[in-house]
Amino acid sequence: MHNRGAVARQPTMTSPPFLRIGDQPISLSQAIAYLQRGDLFDSVVGEVVRQYVLDQALAQQPQLAPDDATVAKATMDFRQQQQLEGNGEFSQWLEDSGMTEAQLRSQIGAGLHLEALKAAIALPQLQQYFIERKLLLDRVVLSRIIVEEKDMIEELRYQLADGAQFESLARDYSITDDCLVNGMVGPVSRG
Repeated sequence: MHNRGAVARQPTMTSPPFLRIGDQPISLSQAIAYLQRGDLFDSVVGEVVRQYVLDQALAQQPQLAPDDATVAKATMDFRQQQQLEGNGEFSQWLEDSGMTEAQLRSQIGAGLHLEALKAAIALPQLQQYFIERKLLLDRVVLSRIIVEEKDMIEELRYQLADGAQFESLARDYSITDDCLVNGMVGPVSRG
């Protein structure tokens, strides 16, 4: 028998919380709402998409994955750089970082795999890229002396030919602010 005015209840599915803050569970939908409210949702989704694309590209290039010996050496190099050479210091660092040694090795291996992928993608195109952009990438350091009168240009040219120092002449005669730095404008693209 159906009772008018009664609301049929849909069975609810409970899923584990996405996150816990203290003893309070935060659902995925709540977390998304918080991210949207803080204008962070797009950047988080963008990062998830970026990581997904990277994972797919890495999965398609298993031959670029580092071997165990390379990961072990990179892990030892990391420990030396971080001054974590003693087992006690390393164990404490792992605990403070919230990871295990296996997780650290996995993270280092993933980083090496990514670097190998970048090199494999970029290397064949690198030479052509630089050839096509040579004029824009080549730089010269430009120094100048700006004067108001044309006669002064000839005088300074003669002084330079007689061995005067450009920087000194720029400091003494240039009428622009770059006289304070000996006439140096800085690096300028040849293009």
